[in-house]
Amino acid sequence: MRKFSNIMFCIASISLSNLANAAPSPGQVCNQMISEGRGNGQSQEDCLCYYRTADAVLDNDIKALLFDSWYHGTDNMQRVAELPRQGRVRRQFRSLQQEIRTNCQ
Repeated sequence: MRKFSNIMFCIASISLSNLANAAPSPGQVCNQMISEGRGNGQSQEDCLCYYRTADAVLDNDIKALLFDSWYHGTDNMQRVAELPRQGRVRRQFRSLQQEIRTNCQ
């Protein structure tokens, strides 16, 4: 029984640690960006629509850089320019713009 308790404690500790290191939610990302004045006047609702659209359209590597920029305010343009297959990157950003115009306006 003691072994079982120790194992459960370890699992709980790992789970809590993972929660603390989890990526911010879409709402947290938008709140952070807007509260720091980096939202270009967009509302929380607009930001969430942009976020959901980007999440659906972009590959994980592009999405990670975009959401990091939104949350932390970092300029990731150089890192985006260094991603492999730049044609793919440009196509995805064009698709994102079209989807935002269609779904978020």
